[in-house]
Amino acid sequence: MNEAVQEKYFEFQMLQQQVEQLRQQQAMVERQLQELSNLKDSLSGVVVAKKGVEVLVPLGVGVFVRASLLKNDEVIMNVGSKMVVVKSVADAQKVVDKQVVEAKIAVEELQGHGVKMGARMQALQEELQVMVEEQQKSHKDHKH
Repeated sequence: MNEAVQEKYFEFQMLQQQVEQLRQQQAMVERQLQELSNLKDSLSGVVVAKKGVEVLVPLGVGVFVRASLLKNDEVIMNVGSKMVVVKSVADAQKVVDKQVVEAKIAVEELQGHGVKMGARMQALQEELQVMVEEQQKSHKDHKH
């Protein structure tokens, strides 16, 4: 392989890796969107639940404890850096709605980058094919 073909092939491989990273990021954001959707449903459930009703509170992955709902109009929300604040359910829903919008924008941006990279990969693949064919033809011509 000549140097130009190697450079194109290297660029193609780099793009493949970047596309895979984009797919992983997109999958992560889509999982986050699903979690936010579940959270929205849970917040809606809190509002209509009666005080004192038994609820399952998650302690970790697949582990719950039974508890009684003391308040159905507020939640304790993590705001980062191990800090929590008390918010009304309505305010918490607004925060979650904002996060949903941001996550959807992130998915759209990742998809847009993926489309651009896919188009570049297609062009590189075509360029590589032409270069290799020319190289093979040139090599055959030199033999005759």
